[in-house]
Amino acid sequence: MLAPISDYRLRQREYLLRIAQAMTSRLDLSDLLRLVIEKAVEILNAEAGLIALREEDESPLQVYARYGLDRELLNLFTPLLAGEFLEQLVQSG
Repeated sequence: MLAPISDYRLRQREYLLRIAQAMTSRLDLSDLLRLVIEKAVEILNAEAGLIALREEDESPLQVYARYGLDRELLNLFTPLLAGEFLEQLVQSG
């Protein structure tokens, strides 16, 4: 039982090291965010994920990186990214 936890932690460190290396060597934010979401999905053993960011002008969140999600599926996230639920989530911290 201890071995799977050790393997998981080793993978976590490996992913974090790759991300840290990418942060210092890549100037392209899109590439970096794609790498971050790819590694996050892998380490969580998930099927898909996305990174959405908001500009300083309080506009709705925009998807900057995705992994495992077809472009057609992104439309399903529009209400979540722009709706009142998100505002409540942000305000609650």
